[in-house]
Amino acid sequence: MGLSRKHLHRGMAFATAIGATVGFLSAYASSSSRFWGLSENAREIRMYREEYRRLKAQGKSMHGTSSLPLSVQRTAAGYSTGAFLNFDVMPWFNFVNHPFHGQSDGVIPEDEK
Repeated sequence: MGLSRKHLHRGMAFATAIGATVGFLSAYASSSSRFWGLSENAREIRMYREEYRRLKAQGKSMHGTSSLPLSVQRTAAGYSTGAFLNFDVMPWFNFVNHPFHGQSDGVIPEDEK
């Protein structure tokens, strides 16, 4: 007595969906803990500095541009600032470009600002 093909297909589809979701959320949590400085962060700082220098030389903004009003950008930044800390309750993703990115001291040297 074995599983029917229909049940096997349904189980495989469910396992794939769960695996993909957990994998994405795990990668998001890992990335967020690096950005918060809770885990190894030297690589992120080095990459950020290189990108900052490159974009500054081109005269571009580090954080992109947005067609949304400044009040909406500020609200989006406020909602997502501590979103990682409530990740277990409700994952919150921010897809809004905004200039409200707090930087730790020393990430961008003072002479480059």
